Amino acid sequence: MNTYVRRALAGLVAATALTGSLLAAVTPAHASFTSSLGGSISRSEVIERAQYWVDHQPGDYNQGASSPGPTGDRNYRRDCSGFVDMAWHLNSDPNTQGLPGVSTEIARTDLQAGDILDSYYDHVILFNAWEADHVHYSYYAFGATPVHFVPRASINDAQIDGHPNGDYKAYRYRNITGSQTAASASPMFADLDGDGRAEMIVASPNGNVTAYRNVSTSGLWAAGFYTGSDYMVVAGVGSNYDKLRFADLDKDGRAEMIIAQADGSVVAYRNINTSGLWAAGFFTGVDYMTVAGVGSNYDKVRFADLDKDGRAEMIIAQADGSVVAYRNINTTGLWAAGFFTGVDYMNVAGVGSNYDKVRFADLDKDGRAEMIIAQADGSLIAYRNINTTGLWAAGFFTGVDYMNVAGVGSNYDRVRFADLDKDGRAEMIIAAADGNVTAYRNINTTGLWAAGFYTGADYMVVATGVH
Repeated sequence: MNTYVRRALAGLVAATALTGSLLAAVTPAHASFTSSLGGSISRSEVIERAQYWVDHQPGDYNQGASSPGPTGDRNYRRDCSGFVDMAWHLNSDPNTQGLPGVSTEIARTDLQAGDILDSYYDHVILFNAWEADHVHYSYYAFGATPVHFVPRASINDAQIDGHPNGDYKAYRYRNITGSQTAASASPMFADLDGDGRAEMIVASPNGNVTAYRNVSTSGLWAAGFYTGSDYMVVAGVGSNYDKLRFADLDKDGRAEMIIAQADGSVVAYRNINTSGLWAAGFFTGVDYMTVAGVGSNYDKVRFADLDKDGRAEMIIAQADGSVVAYRNINTTGLWAAGFFTGVDYMNVAGVGSNYDKVRFADLDKDGRAEMIIAQADGSLIAYRNINTTGLWAAGFFTGVDYMNVAGVGSNYDRVRFADLDKDGRAEMIIAAADGNVTAYRNINTTGLWAAGFYTGADYMVVATGVH
């Protein structure tokens, strides 16, 4: 077992000590080395390639020497930039001054697995993951023998791997794929305890999944949705912390935890909490099953009830712009195989290049989720679900029945939707980079499809310090 897997399992076991149960099915799958030389590459493969040189040391640090990567199709220079070249599977040999030429500069706060911090004249490190505070992080480097993994550093340290902090800039390889989407990014919102009000769920890089209970008084729009006291760790998921979704699959009013794994398997953990109680035991390592296989689309999976039967469909917003929904055909109330099949599905929309900006939520209290596109210009366009209730037929979303429901500026990729106040209409929630979580009340008149879902007046900060 390589140290990458051992390290992920260590985080999972640590989380298990808190939850009292081991989620055995979420052991990280080994990413196959599928990228072509100089082609697109997933974040998971970049990290696997980096780990390969940790597990199979290439030799001493030597800028005049080279060694092969895991696929053996090219040798790479044995220094810090050669290490990044290898991890990115480049077909060239840029040094620290050349790496910006194949990358795009990003904000440090936006760093994700496989991105780099580059000191133009001196050094480069490969970013691995943030801790929950979004200050501490882990990384890979080859500044001296041996190639090494650093499990904890602070973004505010005076030096990063022996060089001045201020000399570094953050960059993202232009061909990297699999950025974390709002579907799987913390915080997430879902009703875990069956009271009709969504909890706030934060998944940390250490694998802990922490749920903050929605303690607002049902039907009232007032301060006090989430507090720093009424919360608990509900699961430990190891390195799958960024692949989580939550949705009610079995019509019991309580959301299941779903992991869309990098090997394409979609594993659902049944929510076995007693409805109405806020106590340990939401998800265990016993009551789970693989409900679908989605191949390379694992990072494009969403869940929402499209046909008003109380059971969430699985929806894949594909890179070609097609939005394909797989009907949930599970027998209501039963936890058994057969949620999603390769037979009962249809293309419900075409969204072009906006495939990674699609959300689903019920905005008008008809029990059927709308499709919402959070566009890069900050506009939120909602497409009404006009399917006939209870029927699984063409015509969910059209190019006619839609409207702009909000403008959110640069926060377009930080928008979530969930019902916070138990009125059946999803609020719009923005999880800002500064850690503030702001909810905008859905003030649409129930049952009407008209302007006025969200305004700049009826909103509040519902949580702070969330990263």
